[in-house]
Amino acid sequence: MEVGGSPGLYLSPAVPAERMLSNMRSALSRGLPEVTLCNAHDLTLSVAGGGPSLADTYKQLDGFIVGVNGSLKFLLEQGTKEGASYGCGIMDAGEHIADMIVADPNVRYYVASVCDPKVFDKLKGCDVRLWHITPESTEDPAGVEAILNEFHPNGWRAIGGGCTMGLRWINLGYVLGFRKFKLHGLDSSFRKGATHAYPDRADAKDRMEFDGYETRPNFLAQVYDFFEVLNHFRGGGLDPIEIEVFGDGLLQDRWQEWLAEQGHGEPDLVKRHGFYWPAGDREGGRIVSQCKSSIGCILEHTSSLRRRVAVQAGGNVGVLPQLLAKHFEEVITFEPDAANFACLMQNVTEDNVTKYCAALGNDTAPIALKIDPHNCGAHFIEGAGAIPQHQIDELSLAQCDLIALDVEGYERAALEGARHTIARHRPVIVLEDKGHSRRYGDAQGSTAQWLIEEFGYHVVTHVGRDVVLSIE
Repeated sequence: MEVGGSPGLYLSPAVPAERMLSNMRSALSRGLPEVTLCNAHDLTLSVAGGGPSLADTYKQLDGFIVGVNGSLKFLLEQGTKEGASYGCGIMDAGEHIADMIVADPNVRYYVASVCDPKVFDKLKGCDVRLWHITPESTEDPAGVEAILNEFHPNGWRAIGGGCTMGLRWINLGYVLGFRKFKLHGLDSSFRKGATHAYPDRADAKDRMEFDGYETRPNFLAQVYDFFEVLNHFRGGGLDPIEIEVFGDGLLQDRWQEWLAEQGHGEPDLVKRHGFYWPAGDREGGRIVSQCKSSIGCILEHTSSLRRRVAVQAGGNVGVLPQLLAKHFEEVITFEPDAANFACLMQNVTEDNVTKYCAALGNDTAPIALKIDPHNCGAHFIEGAGAIPQHQIDELSLAQCDLIALDVEGYERAALEGARHTIARHRPVIVLEDKGHSRRYGDAQGSTAQWLIEEFGYHVVTHVGRDVVLSIE
């Protein structure tokens, strides 16, 4: 009997086929108890994959908590939850896995028969349950079947369902009677150069860029296989299962999109790249990268003694306001789009940020927006409407050290509404200049030139399409 499908993408095997078969013979010769089919129950299986976001969500683990290879050590180092039971799944056939796992007598280990003998030796005296991967997910299906038939001539059960232990836990958990699953740390992407919530040898391996994420081919395979597993359970013949996915990363991003496509009701907000975004947006990764580049340049050209008040628009979903809040005493941000502003309110919880759902301009007449449904950073002002418009000068600021504008060509109007503030406080000014100003009759580069002629500013640097100007 086999449970679950085979992996969707080909990956090089961890060990040669003959080594894997040797591992199986060794494991089956140990006489260990094997996983048996259990009746369905109402308990929850919380799977702790090792991705970076596990460090953010591990406190939300509940039910039967199971690790994956090295993630168990991370969980135990955080302290066990009172009354919780712990398990650990191991599927990798490489002998290095023995160095990654910890042996704990209070943990139940579910170890695939393809695992290296050193893994079983290390877990001697622990509570170990043996299970078998599906033959077709190996390099030698016939050899695997022959060994299973030799040791279990009356029948055997194999478990498929993905190229990683984190995914295989869904089918293994199903065999164990679980129908409710909470998945943590299956990010399938890097975060600040790290592949896991803890040091891992994979951190130093080659990486690639995919849809705004740093990732690796085996991580992409995990994403692909995750949806193959979901579709397998939707195909009929099995009990329905409930899945919640925690954290942020490439897989979590695709999960949100899948939910919308499957008709689960498109959520107003989805979490990607560590921030909430309008559900239809597809440019979040680029926006995050751009904001991180901008903040470095802003800090380089603002004195640490003059980082008191920053005025920023458009606030978008709050990436740049949140970054500014770490370095300025007060941040005032403006975002006119209601969907973006809802995300901004979720993302920016810092006490030193004042938020306005409004546009900045040179008068107070309400405006309308032209919306790009797939790029929340590309909305622009188009005529009169019902959205409030403010002037920076209305704020009557006692201090202003930075004005940072990314308002899709409306920068000149926003600065016209800040004449007195600029003349009084001489802030560093950062403005986007990629030609969108032509929508409003201003040539590309004309806003920077106006600041130079009107107030004595000079251009100190360019970051991408942003221009940084200073009067000092």
